[in-house]
Amino acid sequence: MTTVEGRVLPPPTLQCGVGKPVPKNGKWDMRANTFYECNNVDGGVSFGVIGFGGHRRNEREIRDFCNILCKHGCRSGLKLNALKREDVLFLQTDSFAIEEAMRLFMRQKKQFVIVLLPDWESNGYNKIKSIGDVKMGYLTQCLRMKTVLKCDLQTIDNLLLKINGKTGGVNTRVEFLPVYLNTSGGGKQVVLYMGADVTHPVPQDRDIKPSIAAIVGSLDLEGTRYTAVVQAQQNRQSDKKRVQEIIVGIREAVKVLINRFRYYNKLKIWPQTIVFYRDGVSESQLEEVLTGEVEDIRRGCLDVRPNYRPNVVHMVVQKRHHTRFFPTDHRNTVGRGHNIPPGTAVDRDITMPVEHDFFLASHEGLQGTTRPCHYCVLANDPGWSPDTLQQLSYYMCHVYARCCNSVSIPTPAYYAHLVAFRARAHVLGGKGRADCRLDDSRSPSPSSISPENLDRIQRDITVNDNLEPMYFI
Repeated sequence: MTTVEGRVLPPPTLQCGVGKPVPKNGKWDMRANTFYECNNVDGGVSFGVIGFGGHRRNEREIRDFCNILCKHGCRSGLKLNALKREDVLFLQTDSFAIEEAMRLFMRQKKQFVIVLLPDWESNGYNKIKSIGDVKMGYLTQCLRMKTVLKCDLQTIDNLLLKINGKTGGVNTRVEFLPVYLNTSGGGKQVVLYMGADVTHPVPQDRDIKPSIAAIVGSLDLEGTRYTAVVQAQQNRQSDKKRVQEIIVGIREAVKVLINRFRYYNKLKIWPQTIVFYRDGVSESQLEEVLTGEVEDIRRGCLDVRPNYRPNVVHMVVQKRHHTRFFPTDHRNTVGRGHNIPPGTAVDRDITMPVEHDFFLASHEGLQGTTRPCHYCVLANDPGWSPDTLQQLSYYMCHVYARCCNSVSIPTPAYYAHLVAFRARAHVLGGKGRADCRLDDSRSPSPSSISPENLDRIQRDITVNDNLEPMYFI
């Protein structure tokens, strides 16, 4: 062990619909605040409920749970319309019946459906997400029946965070990002935030299952709304020995995400800077990412428009390392684990002598010792200072829509992780949607990773164009 000098970054001020909370030890309370933005179109957000088999005997508890959900949603600014008698359906575990129920709710202009998963099967979540995300283009919120029966108020508040984000709302936003002011002094700088991650099959399945790469990009200037591109790719490099960590189709994905950003902003603005957070890359692959992915990002920008060369800030976020920090003064610890406070940054003594890197612990360790994230800056075209990069990364850990805590890695990288694992669920739930029962837990493993199988899996993980962009939270 060695003694190093660090500092604690100040937390950002968050904006809500009512109130401006300042996180304390990486946490803030939404009970005294409302969501920053809610998609209360046409008088409110309507939803339906789908249950199965034995759930009918708990219909009263289901309706009570939904009534409490609506009450708490109204308090937070999200107007959920009360359930009618016909809004709760109990079905058999047949895919046809599930699809027909979703079509019925879609015709009734319900924005989403709550699906109560059967407790007696293991693949139901994958089936529901495959039907809703890929085939129907309809938002689904899955719950276990035991969650409904417990009816915990904290769980309901967390559920509302997800529902508001899925239906087009924004829970909170950072009031002032460090890169808002342009160097020319002319208002906000237009920044497109991106994140990427690759999920691989377990070693024994690498000959028959592909890797899945996910890239997300922000839609708004504050980096709170995101859209995703997902693709299946070979999991081994050409030498068949090393795992393929490099994202093969990142050039096309960048092109798609830039176009979606411009469409969302009514074609009025172009991103001046792309901030890219890359998860899941080891130190031995940094050079390969620099020469491959970073250059492909630049080429993707040129594909959108000739001579379009925005600044690129590319940071690799590493979680798998053995570096830990302990305060030298016990009075500076936080939480039950007596860990370092959120916002602790270290950028000297233990960092690389040539490359630009730093350690940042942006969250409170709830169990055990806090593991800081290691950030390696591979590209910094605008020449932002280390303070700006560290504070921006810390602030981007506060816009994660699933909870009222700062998270361990920046939100774009976290969302890419969620998208990649949702795509894995689409693969597991996508085989035989029309002829398999919900409780059929067999995995649709392809016999080999041929181009035909990759194309088939790509179809299984490509979400419907009608689906809300934040379907994955």
